[in-house]
Amino acid sequence: MAAILRAMDRSVSPRPPKTEDGIKQELAAKNADPAQPGRRMKRVRQVRVPELKLMGALIEVVGLLSAPASQLVAVVSEASVGKPARTLEGLKKSLEGSEKDPSA
Repeated sequence: MAAILRAMDRSVSPRPPKTEDGIKQELAAKNADPAQPGRRMKRVRQVRVPELKLMGALIEVVGLLSAPASQLVAVVSEASVGKPARTLEGLKKSLEGSEKDPSA
């Protein structure tokens, strides 16, 4: 989990610091007269749109996390068919055959 968080930290750039002008504009907007006098303004949260670089990093993390699961599913599905058992039987017979050949 720590490796995933480190990868995310490296791929996402930090937020730029606020300037004095930006802080003054925020305070002015906060203290301005409301559109409907006598009513308090409702707090509206910003909707942040992620950048493509961030989305690429998230997709990569999801891919890394889902890869072991898909490999495990493939192994289990092959095991349900009995493929590993047949493969091991074939290897056993080939080893038995190779042991008999040198002694002949």
